[in-house]
Amino acid sequence: MLLNLALEDRFTHACGVDISSNALAAVRNSWQIMSRPSNVSKLSLLEPVNDHLPTIRSNTYDLLVSVATIEHVINPYTVLDELHRIGNPGSTLICSVPNYAYIKHRVQLLFGIQPRTGTDEPVNKWREEGWDGMHLHTFTHSSFSTLLVDCGWRPIKWSGGGSRFNRIGLGPFRRNFPGLWSGELIALCKKI
Repeated sequence: MLLNLALEDRFTHACGVDISSNALAAVRNSWQIMSRPSNVSKLSLLEPVNDHLPTIRSNTYDLLVSVATIEHVINPYTVLDELHRIGNPGSTLICSVPNYAYIKHRVQLLFGIQPRTGTDEPVNKWREEGWDGMHLHTFTHSSFSTLLVDCGWRPIKWSGGGSRFNRIGLGPFRRNFPGLWSGELIALCKKI
């Protein structure tokens, strides 16, 4: 997604952040292949320092995207506060997390089954996979909304993702009622 956004003319600069230097190297290599020579410097890639981005000035970016990240960090407040710091006044944040209140997870809990929000592997394989795909936090629509607002982000639109069972018409429910019908919560927010 980052590289596709960086290729768009409407963006003058794009920055990708990851804790993995290998992941950043792979993105860098892909960017050198797909970008025009004049655009190579349009993209910067950074590793955070204790979930902070000290090399980025405050009020720098108009659009921030955090996909499948917040559930993996030790302190979600730190990351969302840092995104707030580097966002311009009025900037937009698109942020997604797994939804623990998804109807499928609710039914599993009723039967005493541990919901899987980060991996398709069964619980007995999590020793190798990491506990639930290395998810440290769970979220519901309410708890995620509270977190976002507490960190200076006002959710203005909610949606959900997923493709399973869309043939039976579940897609619109996921998009319009993600708190119940989607395994993923996607929030479009404005900086307060």
